[in-house]
Amino acid sequence: MAGARFIIDTNTLIEAYRREYGFDICPGYWDLMGKAFSAGIVVSHDKVRKEILRSGDALSQWVGKLDKAYFPKEDDAEFVVWQQLCSWARSRGYTEAAVAQFSDMDYADPWVCAKAKVLGLTLVTQEVSAPLARRNVKLPDACTSIGVPYCDMFTMLRELKASFVLTDGHRF
Repeated sequence: MAGARFIIDTNTLIEAYRREYGFDICPGYWDLMGKAFSAGIVVSHDKVRKEILRSGDALSQWVGKLDKAYFPKEDDAEFVVWQQLCSWARSRGYTEAAVAQFSDMDYADPWVCAKAKVLGLTLVTQEVSAPLARRNVKLPDACTSIGVPYCDMFTMLRELKASFVLTDGHRF
């Protein structure tokens, strides 16, 4: 993971697949993401991989073909940060259900945030900060609480200088 710059949240991959970058309309996005993973520029988390694999759809098949090393498991340093994040969530007035979800050991969000902190990465998420929300913990707010930089997918794509163009074979 030396050289990694970004860590990808579950919703970034799911929203790309379901919306802007479906496999059928923008295969170049998936080529870029595969190359970014293999080049070590982008990583994710084992919890993200598990969340996506549960769906059994085309995205889960794509993720399932990627090397598991791109989705590292949590470690002791990350566990300490995860505990800090759970304490922060409990102290912020979120509903019991929101804290329970965020503190669930299988829920990817706090783990992705913790790994970003431990590895010094920018977290990529499609979530938007909502510091006054009480029904769910938004990743940007969790990131801010522990000093983790975050951005959305489009910012990451611009930083990677991504460009998706039609091939010459398309006719309109």
